[in-house]
Amino acid sequence: MLRATRQPSGVRCSVSGRGAGYSAAVQALGWIAFGTAMIFVVLHRTAARKYLDAYEAAHGSRDPGAGWMVHADPVPGVEALRRRRLLVVVPASILVMTGIALVVFVQ
Repeated sequence: MLRATRQPSGVRCSVSGRGAGYSAAVQALGWIAFGTAMIFVVLHRTAARKYLDAYEAAHGSRDPGAGWMVHADPVPGVEALRRRRLLVVVPASILVMTGIALVVFVQ
């Protein structure tokens, strides 16, 4: 049976039988990471649009396929936009996952 333990004011309450969990500061870091990720997501939207416009102009298709992250484009202008998109999408993805993990798993 799990019971809540009484603790002095200012100390986080925990449930018997479970670990102490993360502090509120770690959860705040999670929210900061998640907010920063959302800024990167907005920046990625702009970078992706420019990249896809250039890709379509160079190749006649708007779909670079699943390999766009790992395969270089032979057109230098399109390749520069692909790299710019990568510089935004990779940190955005990492920050989203980190933010979710820090916010959700705080117990």
